[in-house]
Amino acid sequence: MRALGFASAAALLSAILALSASGGCGGDAFTSGSNTDASTGDGSSSGGGNDAMPSEGGDGPPMLSGPFVYVATTGKSSNSGLDAQHPVPTIKQGLSVAQGLVDGGVARPSVLVCSGTYAEDSLHLDFEANLAGGYDCTTNPAKWSQAPGYGYPTFDSKVASIITYANTTTQLATFSIDGTISAKASVDGFFISGGTPPASAPGPSLGLEVGENANLVLSNLVVSGGGGEAGATDAGSIGVRIGKGSPQLTKSVIEGGSGKGPSSNGFGSIGVRVLAGTPSIHDDVISGGTGTGSGFSSVGIDVESSLTTAANDALTKLVVVGSDASATPTGSTIGVLARSATMADLDLVESVVYGAGSTAGTTLSVGVELDSGGTFTLLADRIGAGSQNAGRTVGVEVTSSANVSIVNSEIHAGDVPVTASGSTRGVLLMQAVTKASIVYDTIYSGANGGQDGATAIEAQDGAADVTIENDLLLGSGTTGSTGSANAAVIAATCSGPGKQIAGLDFTGFVNFSDLLYCNDTGQSNGLPAGITVALDGVATCKTTCGNVIVTSTCLAAQPNCQADTACPSKPPAQCLQNILGSSWSATNDGYGASTGDAGIASTAWQIEPPGDYCKLTNGATPVAGITDDLVSHARSTSAPTMGAVEYTGSPCHM
Repeated sequence: MRALGFASAAALLSAILALSASGGCGGDAFTSGSNTDASTGDGSSSGGGNDAMPSEGGDGPPMLSGPFVYVATTGKSSNSGLDAQHPVPTIKQGLSVAQGLVDGGVARPSVLVCSGTYAEDSLHLDFEANLAGGYDCTTNPAKWSQAPGYGYPTFDSKVASIITYANTTTQLATFSIDGTISAKASVDGFFISGGTPPASAPGPSLGLEVGENANLVLSNLVVSGGGGEAGATDAGSIGVRIGKGSPQLTKSVIEGGSGKGPSSNGFGSIGVRVLAGTPSIHDDVISGGTGTGSGFSSVGIDVESSLTTAANDALTKLVVVGSDASATPTGSTIGVLARSATMADLDLVESVVYGAGSTAGTTLSVGVELDSGGTFTLLADRIGAGSQNAGRTVGVEVTSSANVSIVNSEIHAGDVPVTASGSTRGVLLMQAVTKASIVYDTIYSGANGGQDGATAIEAQDGAADVTIENDLLLGSGTTGSTGSANAAVIAATCSGPGKQIAGLDFTGFVNFSDLLYCNDTGQSNGLPAGITVALDGVATCKTTCGNVIVTSTCLAAQPNCQADTACPSKPPAQCLQNILGSSWSATNDGYGASTGDAGIASTAWQIEPPGDYCKLTNGATPVAGITDDLVSHARSTSAPTMGAVEYTGSPCHM
C-alpha cells in the first residue's frame, strides 16, 4: 500500500477550488491568456516536422504517431492541415482530416492543437487517433511542442488549448468520444468546458462524454460540466460521463459545473459519472462543482459500475470533494457515491475524499456513500464529511452492502454546530449491511455533533457481523446540546441472537465520555467503569479484547487504562493534541487537504513522541495480510499500533 503524494494532491485541490472561485473552472467557459502564436502571410502558424512530441511538462503519451494534422486558431478552412505552415482553424476540421487519413489506411494519426480557444460545434471522435493540445507553435517554428505547464500539475491556462461549447446547435456534450478506440490512442492537454443551453431550449450539459468501446487514455485535462439544467431526473451538469468502455482518466482536474437539478431527486452537478464499463480513474482531482438541487446538489464521483483495483487502477490516488468552496448547496453533497443494484465490487484506494468543500450546507454531507449489494474496500484513504451549518455529516455511510472493509484509513466525521439540529458520524452502517470489517483505522467523531451528538461508529438496525479491531477512536469530549450520548460506538442491538458486534478488540478510546451505547438495552458504558469489564461482554474476543481507554484518572481495576489529565476535553483543548502532537491542527479541527492543514496532508494523524502512550502504540494485534500502514510505514509483527499510522518514534517510557 503506497501512499499518494499528498503535498502535490493538496496543491491541486487548492488549485481547483481557486479556479472555481475565479470563474476559470466553474462557469460556462474557461478563460485564457491571449493567443500569442505568430502568423504567416496565409493566416497560419509557423512550425513543422513530423517528430512532434509532448514536452516534459506533462504526462501524456511518450510519443505520438504520425502523420500529423495541425490545428491553430490562425489557420484557414481552405488549408490542408497536413503541415505546420497550413493548419486548419478548428479541432472538428482537424479530426475530419485525420479521419480521411484513417480511411486511406493510416493506423493512428495525431492531431496537434496550438494554444488558444476553440468554440466547437458537436465535436466528436469515433476512430483511432491521438488528439494533443497545449502546443507552442511560435517559440520554435521548426518544431511544434507542448508548452511547459500545459498539463499536470501546473495547468497553465495561458498555454492551454481550450474547447468551449459553440452554442450554435443542440449538443449535450462539448466533446464526445465513442467507437472502437484502443488504449494506444489518447486525448491529452485540453481545457474542456461544458456549456449553458439557451433559455429557449434548456437542458443538461456535459464537458466530456466517453461511450462504448472507447478505451483510450485521457490525460492532462481540465474539464468543467457547464451550467445545464436537468429534466425530470438525472443531472443538470456533469464534467466527465463514462457510458461504456475502459478509458484511462489520469493527471486531470474535473469539476461538475453549476448545473440545476430537478425539482425532486436527481442531481445538480457531478464531477465524474461512471454508468458502465471498467475505466481506470487515478491521480486526478475531482470536484462535484456548485450545483443545486433538492436531492443531491453535487457529487464528486457517481459510480454505477463495478470498479476494482484487481481489474485496473480504478479510483486510486484521487483527491475528491463533493462541492466547491463557493457552493451554496440546497441538497446533499457527496464525495464518492456508489449506487447500483447490480454493482458487484468497488475499491477506493490511497485517496483523499471530502463530502463538501463548502460549509453552507444544511442537509447531508458524506465523504463516501456506499449503496449497493456488492463488496466494498476502502484502503489507505483519508476521508472527511466536511462541515455544515445544520443537518448530518458522515465520513463513510454504508446503506447497503454484502461486505464492506475499511482498512488503514483516516476518517473525519465532520462538524455541525452543537446548537443546530443534526449529528456527526465517522462510520454509519445502515439497513442491509451483512458484514463489516473496520480494521487499523483512525476515526474522529468531530468536535461538534449537533444536537444529536458526535459518534465514531454507529451500527443501525439491519447491520450485522461488525468487526472493530486495532482502531483508534477519537471523540469530541462532550455530548450533544440536548444530552444525546456522545458514545464512541453506538449499536442498535448489543445482546441476544441479533447482536451486531462480532468483535471489538484492541481498540483505543480517546476523548469520549461514553464508550458504547446499546439502543436495545439503553445501556451506556461510560466512565469510570473499567473498559475491559464494560466492553468484553458485548463482543466475541479472540483472547482478551485488549481495548484501551485514555482518561484523566485510571483505577486499579482498569489495567488497560492510559492516564492523561487533559482527557476528556472538548477540542481545541489539549487532549487530542497531547496524543497526536503536530499532526493535529486545533485551528481547523484536524481537517486535512481541503482546508490546507499541512500536517495531515503530509503525515496524517499519528501518535507522536515522546512515547508516553505505550498502550496505544504497542496495543494492537497483528493481522494477516496487513504489513504496512496509511503512510507506508511497516507494521510491527508483534505489537503494532492502534489506528491508521504505525508509531515510529522513540521507545515507550512505560
